[in-house]
Amino acid sequence: MLSACGGGGGGGASTSSSSGTASIGGTGAVGAYLIGAEVIVKDSTGATVATTTTGADGTYSTGNFNPASFTPPFVVTINGTVGTSSETLVSVLATTPTANSVVNVTPVTNAISAFLSSTGNPLDLQTNIGSEKTNITSAAVIAAETAYRNVLAANMTAIGLPATTNLISATYSADLDKLLDNVRIEVTPSGAVSMSTIAG
Repeated sequence: MLSACGGGGGGGASTSSSSGTASIGGTGAVGAYLIGAEVIVKDSTGATVATTTTGADGTYSTGNFNPASFTPPFVVTINGTVGTSSETLVSVLATTPTANSVVNVTPVTNAISAFLSSTGNPLDLQTNIGSEKTNITSAAVIAAETAYRNVLAANMTAIGLPATTNLISATYSADLDKLLDNVRIEVTPSGAVSMSTIAG
């Protein structure tokens, strides 16, 4: 299903916790919300933390879980439909999740994930997590996210999105939504990334 985001971005996933619990949530979007899309969260051992679906505003949440039962890093994959085409997007969390860890899944996070993958294919971070997990360190994720944020800084500033906004973990906003509406990012299975604006 496809729903135009327009100017009003959805809020971050709502999560709650009690002592000793964590949750991972965020928004799946491509310039339109990914609605009813399958979300799979796996840890570095390949164990499935949660399987869920996105809501009408593209948000998802694993619900609460015991973080001690899983080993970072974590890979979040969304499989959904945009118009008549299928979309598979990837995002990452390098550290142990907290009570309300935000991991958005967008074309930008997919490109960041491609940057981290040894093959250039972001999906390999999940399918080959045993060998790829060493590439998903906090330092590597910060470096990759910073690199893409620097590339997109002028676009972000132009639409009123602070250039310091973390492209993975920021609470989803109307301005972050606008960035996805105005910038197209595509990743091939070999890791080639193309980026363009709506204006070309």
